[in-house]
Amino acid sequence: MKIEQHVDIKYNWSYCTYNGLEIEDSDSNKITIRMSDDQIIDLTEKLNAKVEYINEKRKEQLLKEQAEDADADS
Repeated sequence: MKIEQHVDIKYNWSYCTYNGLEIEDSDSNKITIRMSDDQIIDLTEKLNAKVEYINEKRKEQLLKEQAEDADADS
C-alpha cells in the first residue's frame, strides 16, 4: 500500500543524522527521514543544483538592476 502525505512547514533547522535527515520547523515540529548514504548523496546533488540555479537567477537580477541604474545615471 502506498501512502502519500504532504506537509507544509516553515523551515528552521536541519541535521544529517547517521541514517537520515531531521528537519525542524519554527514551531519545533520535527520530521525524520530515514535515508541510505546513496540517497543522501542524491539529495545533496539535487540541493547543490538548486543552489546553483538560485545563485544564477540572483546574479542575473543584480546585473539587470545594475544596468538599469547605469542607464538612469546617464
